[in-house]
Amino acid sequence: MALPTSVNNLAPLGSASPATIDDQLRDLKLFLTDLFGVPNATNISANVMTVVAGGLDSINFANSAANAAVAGELQRNGANLTFHDGTSARTTVWAETTQTISGNKTFSGTTSLGTVATGTWNGTAIGTVYGGTNANSSAATGIARVAAGTWSFSDQGALDAALGTAVRGDIVYGNSTPDWARLAIGANGTYLSSNGTDVSWATVAPTPPVFNRVVRTAGDVTTTSTSLVDLTGASVTFTTGAFPEHVSFAGNAQHSGAAGDVFLNVDIDGALQFGTSGHRAAAPVAGAAMDVSFGMDSAALTAASHTTKIQWKVDTGTGTIEAATDQNYVFSAHEIR
Repeated sequence: MALPTSVNNLAPLGSASPATIDDQLRDLKLFLTDLFGVPNATNISANVMTVVAGGLDSINFANSAANAAVAGELQRNGANLTFHDGTSARTTVWAETTQTISGNKTFSGTTSLGTVATGTWNGTAIGTVYGGTNANSSAATGIARVAAGTWSFSDQGALDAALGTAVRGDIVYGNSTPDWARLAIGANGTYLSSNGTDVSWATVAPTPPVFNRVVRTAGDVTTTSTSLVDLTGASVTFTTGAFPEHVSFAGNAQHSGAAGDVFLNVDIDGALQFGTSGHRAAAPVAGAAMDVSFGMDSAALTAASHTTKIQWKVDTGTGTIEAATDQNYVFSAHEIR
Protein backbone atom coordinates (compact mmCIF):
# COMPACT_ATOMS: atom_id res chain seq x y z
CA MET A 1 0.00 0.00 0.00
CA ALA A 2 1.10 3.60 -0.48
CA LEU A 3 1.75 5.99 2.37
CA PRO A 4 -0.31 9.16 2.50
CA THR A 5 1.26 12.39 1.31
CA SER A 6 0.54 14.19 4.58
CA VAL A 7 0.02 13.27 8.22
CA ASN A 8 -1.82 15.11 10.97
CA ASN A 9 0.34 14.35 13.96
CA LEU A 10 -2.36 15.50 16.34
CA ALA A 11 -5.00 13.12 14.85
CA PRO A 12 -3.25 10.45 12.82
CA LEU A 13 -5.36 8.51 10.35
CA GLY A 14 -6.40 5.00 11.12
CA SER A 15 -7.93 3.43 14.17
CA ALA A 16 -6.69 1.49 17.07
CA SER A 17 -8.94 -1.47 16.29
CA PRO A 18 -7.06 -4.75 16.46
CA ALA A 19 -9.51 -6.20 13.94
CA THR A 20 -8.00 -4.19 11.20
CA ILE A 21 -4.44 -3.32 10.15
CA ASP A 22 -5.13 0.35 10.70
CA ASP A 23 -3.40 0.16 14.05
CA GLN A 24 -0.13 -0.84 12.33
CA LEU A 25 -0.39 2.05 9.89
CA ARG A 26 -1.11 4.38 12.83
CA ASP A 27 1.99 3.17 14.67
CA LEU A 28 4.12 3.68 11.56
CA LYS A 29 2.83 7.21 11.13
CA LEU A 30 3.54 7.99 14.75
CA PHE A 31 7.07 6.60 14.36
CA LEU A 32 7.75 8.75 11.33
CA THR A 33 6.30 11.76 13.08
CA ASP A 34 8.53 11.27 16.14
CA LEU A 35 11.62 10.73 13.99
CA PHE A 36 11.27 13.40 11.31
CA GLY A 37 8.67 15.82 12.57
CA VAL A 38 6.00 16.14 9.88
CA PRO A 39 7.37 14.63 6.66
CA ASN A 40 5.92 15.37 3.27
CA ALA A 41 5.96 13.31 0.14
CA THR A 42 9.24 14.77 -1.06
CA ASN A 43 11.04 14.04 2.20
CA ILE A 44 9.77 10.51 2.38
CA SER A 45 10.65 9.72 -1.20
CA ALA A 46 14.20 11.04 -0.72
CA ASN A 47 15.14 7.85 1.08
CA VAL A 48 16.66 9.73 4.05
CA MET A 49 17.95 6.57 5.69
CA THR A 50 18.50 2.89 5.10
CA VAL A 51 17.69 0.31 7.75
CA VAL A 52 18.96 -3.22 7.45
CA ALA A 53 18.70 -6.25 9.70
CA GLY A 54 21.79 -5.20 11.59
CA GLY A 55 20.50 -1.71 12.27
CA LEU A 56 20.75 1.76 10.76
CA ASP A 57 22.87 1.50 7.61
CA SER A 58 23.05 5.03 6.23
CA ILE A 59 21.65 8.54 6.62
CA ASN A 60 21.29 10.94 3.74
CA PHE A 61 21.68 14.60 4.82
CA ALA A 62 20.00 17.20 2.68
CA ASN A 63 22.23 20.11 1.66
CA SER A 64 20.87 22.98 3.69
CA ALA A 65 23.85 25.19 2.72
CA ALA A 66 24.04 26.42 6.32
CA ASN A 67 25.77 25.44 9.55
CA ALA A 68 24.00 23.66 12.36
CA ALA A 69 22.20 26.27 14.45
CA VAL A 70 20.89 24.26 17.42
CA ALA A 71 22.97 22.60 20.09
CA GLY A 72 23.42 18.91 19.37
CA GLU A 73 22.34 19.26 15.74
CA LEU A 74 24.20 17.78 12.74
CA GLN A 75 23.70 19.66 9.47
CA ARG A 76 25.31 19.74 6.04
CA ASN A 77 26.45 23.18 4.92
CA GLY A 78 27.32 22.20 1.38
CA ALA A 79 31.00 21.13 1.57
CA ASN A 80 31.17 19.90 5.17
CA LEU A 81 29.14 18.32 7.90
CA THR A 82 28.77 20.65 10.87
CA PHE A 83 27.95 19.92 14.49
CA HIS A 84 26.69 22.48 17.00
CA ASP A 85 28.46 21.88 20.32
CA GLY A 86 26.32 24.30 22.30
CA THR A 87 28.56 27.27 21.59
CA SER A 88 28.82 27.38 17.83
CA ALA A 89 28.85 25.16 14.76
CA ARG A 90 32.03 23.12 14.31
CA THR A 91 33.23 21.43 11.14
CA THR A 92 33.77 17.72 11.62
CA VAL A 93 37.26 16.44 10.67
CA TRP A 94 38.22 13.38 8.67
CA ALA A 95 41.48 12.29 7.05
CA GLU A 96 40.36 11.04 3.66
CA THR A 97 40.29 14.44 1.96
CA THR A 98 41.73 17.95 2.06
CA GLN A 99 40.24 20.26 4.67
CA THR A 100 40.91 23.73 6.01
CA ILE A 101 41.15 23.54 9.80
CA SER A 102 40.97 26.76 11.78
CA GLY A 103 41.29 27.50 15.45
CA ASN A 104 43.44 25.73 18.04
CA LYS A 105 43.48 21.95 17.61
CA THR A 106 45.19 19.22 19.59
CA PHE A 107 46.15 16.01 17.78
CA SER A 108 47.10 13.07 19.99
CA GLY A 109 48.05 9.52 19.22
CA THR A 110 49.47 10.47 15.81
CA THR A 111 51.84 7.77 14.58
CA SER A 112 51.81 8.20 10.81
CA LEU A 113 53.65 10.64 8.55
CA GLY A 114 52.17 13.35 6.40
CA THR A 115 53.18 16.19 4.12
CA VAL A 116 52.23 19.84 4.33
CA ALA A 117 52.24 20.84 0.66
CA THR A 118 51.38 24.51 1.09
CA GLY A 119 50.96 26.91 3.97
CA THR A 120 53.10 28.70 6.52
CA TRP A 121 54.33 27.09 9.69
CA ASN A 122 54.06 29.20 12.82
CA GLY A 123 55.43 28.39 16.22
CA THR A 124 57.41 29.53 19.25
CA ALA A 125 61.22 29.31 19.26
CA ILE A 126 62.49 26.31 21.22
CA GLY A 127 64.39 27.41 24.34
CA THR A 128 68.03 26.49 24.88
CA VAL A 129 67.15 24.36 27.92
CA TYR A 130 65.21 22.10 25.55
CA GLY A 131 67.99 21.80 22.99
CA GLY A 132 66.93 24.72 20.80
CA THR A 133 68.56 28.07 20.07
CA ASN A 134 65.69 30.30 21.24
CA ALA A 135 66.38 32.31 18.08
CA ASN A 136 64.71 32.81 14.73
CA SER A 137 67.28 31.67 12.18
CA SER A 138 65.00 31.77 9.15
CA ALA A 139 66.73 34.87 7.74
CA ALA A 140 70.17 34.34 9.33
CA THR A 141 73.33 34.17 7.22
CA GLY A 142 76.71 33.49 8.73
CA ILE A 143 78.22 31.72 11.68
CA ALA A 144 76.20 30.69 14.71
CA ARG A 145 77.82 31.23 18.09
CA VAL A 146 76.72 30.78 21.67
CA ALA A 147 77.89 32.84 24.62
CA ALA A 148 76.61 32.28 28.16
CA GLY A 149 73.69 30.27 26.78
CA THR A 150 72.62 32.91 24.22
CA TRP A 151 72.77 32.14 20.49
CA SER A 152 73.60 34.76 17.90
CA PHE A 153 74.48 34.82 14.20
CA SER A 154 77.34 36.79 12.66
CA ASP A 155 77.05 38.35 9.22
CA GLN A 156 79.17 35.97 7.16
CA GLY A 157 78.74 38.13 4.08
CA ALA A 158 80.16 41.20 5.79
CA LEU A 159 82.96 39.14 7.27
CA ASP A 160 83.88 37.69 3.87
CA ALA A 161 83.79 41.14 2.29
CA ALA A 162 86.12 42.53 4.94
CA LEU A 163 88.58 39.65 4.85
CA GLY A 164 88.54 38.88 1.14
CA THR A 165 89.66 35.56 -0.27
CA ALA A 166 91.44 33.30 2.20
CA VAL A 167 95.20 33.09 1.61
CA ARG A 168 97.52 30.57 3.21
CA GLY A 169 99.31 32.01 6.22
CA ASP A 170 97.05 35.05 6.67
CA ILE A 171 95.54 35.69 10.09
CA VAL A 172 92.39 37.44 11.32
CA TYR A 173 92.76 40.18 13.93
CA GLY A 174 90.74 42.98 15.47
CA ASN A 175 91.62 46.41 14.09
CA SER A 176 91.11 49.91 15.50
CA THR A 177 87.55 50.30 14.10
CA PRO A 178 87.04 47.85 15.91
CA ASP A 179 86.26 45.23 13.29
CA TRP A 180 87.65 41.98 11.99
CA ALA A 181 90.43 42.43 9.44
CA ARG A 182 92.92 40.27 7.57
CA LEU A 183 96.66 40.53 8.14
CA ALA A 184 98.68 39.05 5.28
CA ILE A 185 101.51 36.70 6.19
CA GLY A 186 104.78 38.44 6.95
CA ALA A 187 108.02 38.11 5.04
CA ASN A 188 110.41 35.24 5.73
CA GLY A 189 112.20 35.74 9.03
CA THR A 190 109.71 38.20 10.49
CA TYR A 191 107.71 37.62 13.63
CA LEU A 192 104.35 38.80 14.94
CA SER A 193 104.90 41.65 17.36
CA SER A 194 102.72 43.93 19.46
CA ASN A 195 103.06 47.56 20.52
CA GLY A 196 100.50 47.04 23.26
CA THR A 197 97.62 48.15 21.00
CA ASP A 198 97.99 46.55 17.56
CA VAL A 199 99.80 43.62 16.01
CA SER A 200 102.17 43.72 13.05
CA TRP A 201 105.00 41.80 11.45
CA ALA A 202 108.48 42.90 12.55
CA THR A 203 112.04 42.01 11.69
CA VAL A 204 114.02 40.13 14.29
CA ALA A 205 116.63 42.54 15.61
CA PRO A 206 119.25 40.53 17.49
CA THR A 207 120.91 42.27 20.41
CA PRO A 208 124.69 42.13 20.04
CA PRO A 209 126.65 41.03 23.10
CA VAL A 210 128.19 43.74 25.28
CA PHE A 211 131.95 44.07 24.82
CA ASN A 212 134.77 46.08 26.37
CA ARG A 213 138.54 46.04 26.01
CA VAL A 214 141.62 47.69 27.53
CA VAL A 215 144.98 47.95 25.73
CA ARG A 216 147.72 49.28 28.00
CA THR A 217 150.76 50.92 26.42
CA ALA A 218 151.51 53.57 29.07
CA GLY A 219 154.36 51.61 30.62
CA ASP A 220 155.12 48.48 32.60
CA VAL A 221 153.29 47.85 35.86
CA THR A 222 155.07 46.43 38.92
CA THR A 223 154.07 45.12 42.36
CA THR A 224 155.70 43.70 45.46
CA SER A 225 152.38 42.86 47.11
CA THR A 226 151.95 39.33 48.33
CA SER A 227 148.19 39.94 48.49
CA LEU A 228 146.01 40.38 45.41
CA VAL A 229 145.80 43.98 44.17
CA ASP A 230 144.24 45.55 41.08
CA LEU A 231 146.33 45.47 37.92
CA THR A 232 146.59 49.08 36.77
CA GLY A 233 144.28 49.82 33.87
CA ALA A 234 142.80 46.28 33.67
CA SER A 235 139.16 47.04 34.68
CA VAL A 236 135.92 47.29 32.67
CA THR A 237 132.30 47.94 33.70
CA PHE A 238 129.24 47.27 31.51
CA THR A 239 125.61 46.16 31.78
CA THR A 240 124.82 42.64 30.67
CA GLY A 241 121.78 40.46 30.31
CA ALA A 242 121.37 37.23 32.25
CA PHE A 243 124.28 35.61 30.41
CA PRO A 244 127.82 34.37 31.15
CA GLU A 245 130.87 36.53 30.49
CA HIS A 246 134.06 35.65 28.66
CA VAL A 247 137.27 37.24 30.05
CA SER A 248 140.67 37.14 28.34
CA PHE A 249 144.13 38.51 29.11
CA ALA A 250 147.13 38.54 26.78
CA GLY A 251 150.53 39.71 28.03
CA ASN A 252 153.93 38.88 29.48
CA ALA A 253 155.24 38.98 33.06
CA GLN A 254 158.68 38.98 34.72
CA HIS A 255 159.93 38.23 38.22
CA SER A 256 162.98 39.71 39.91
CA GLY A 257 164.08 36.48 41.45
CA ALA A 258 164.88 33.03 40.17
CA ALA A 259 161.88 30.66 40.55
CA GLY A 260 159.72 33.55 41.70
CA ASP A 261 155.95 33.27 41.19
CA VAL A 262 153.52 35.76 39.65
CA PHE A 263 149.77 35.18 40.24
CA LEU A 264 146.91 36.59 38.15
CA ASN A 265 143.23 36.36 39.03
CA VAL A 266 139.86 37.60 37.67
CA ASP A 267 137.55 39.57 39.97
CA ILE A 268 133.89 39.96 38.91
CA ASP A 269 131.93 42.15 41.31
CA GLY A 270 134.31 41.14 44.10
CA ALA A 271 134.12 37.39 43.38
CA LEU A 272 137.48 35.79 42.48
CA GLN A 273 137.31 33.34 39.57
CA PHE A 274 140.63 31.45 40.07
CA GLY A 275 140.50 30.63 43.77
CA THR A 276 142.15 32.71 46.51
CA SER A 277 145.52 33.08 44.74
CA GLY A 278 144.97 32.73 41.02
CA HIS A 279 146.67 31.60 37.83
CA ARG A 280 150.39 31.06 38.64
CA ALA A 281 153.43 31.58 36.41
CA ALA A 282 156.87 30.53 37.78
CA ALA A 283 160.01 32.37 36.52
CA PRO A 284 162.70 29.95 35.35
CA VAL A 285 165.38 32.61 35.97
CA ALA A 286 165.32 36.14 37.29
CA GLY A 287 163.98 38.64 34.74
CA ALA A 288 162.87 36.00 32.26
CA ALA A 289 159.71 36.84 30.24
CA MET A 290 156.74 34.61 31.01
CA ASP A 291 153.56 34.34 28.90
CA VAL A 292 150.70 34.83 31.35
CA SER A 293 147.88 34.91 28.75
CA PHE A 294 144.61 33.11 29.58
CA GLY A 295 140.90 33.02 28.88
CA MET A 296 137.91 31.94 30.97
CA ASP A 297 134.08 31.89 31.03
CA SER A 298 132.08 32.90 34.05
CA ALA A 299 128.81 31.49 35.27
CA ALA A 300 125.65 33.24 34.10
CA LEU A 301 125.42 36.75 35.53
CA THR A 302 122.31 38.68 36.47
CA ALA A 303 120.91 41.25 34.09
CA ALA A 304 122.66 44.23 35.64
CA SER A 305 125.84 46.31 35.65
CA HIS A 306 129.02 44.34 36.38
CA THR A 307 132.67 45.30 36.99
CA THR A 308 135.36 42.89 35.85
CA LYS A 309 139.05 43.41 36.57
CA ILE A 310 142.44 41.69 36.79
CA GLN A 311 144.17 41.35 40.16
CA TRP A 312 147.68 40.09 40.74
CA LYS A 313 150.43 39.46 43.34
CA VAL A 314 153.87 37.87 43.85
CA ASP A 315 155.15 35.38 46.39
CA THR A 316 158.38 37.36 47.00
CA GLY A 317 160.45 40.00 45.25
CA THR A 318 159.05 42.19 42.50
CA GLY A 319 156.74 41.26 39.70
CA THR A 320 156.35 43.11 36.38
CA ILE A 321 153.62 43.14 33.74
CA GLU A 322 154.94 44.40 30.42
CA ALA A 323 152.71 47.25 29.20
CA ALA A 324 154.82 49.50 26.98
CA THR A 325 154.25 50.44 23.37
CA ASP A 326 156.51 47.66 22.12
CA GLN A 327 155.03 44.97 24.42
CA ASN A 328 151.59 45.90 25.72
CA TYR A 329 148.95 43.85 27.43
CA VAL A 330 145.32 43.42 26.21
CA PHE A 331 142.46 42.81 28.62
CA SER A 332 138.93 42.22 27.31
CA ALA A 333 135.51 41.02 28.49
CA HIS A 334 132.32 40.35 26.56
CA GLU A 335 128.88 38.91 27.13
CA ILE A 336 128.17 35.39 25.85
CA ARG A 337 124.73 35.17 24.16
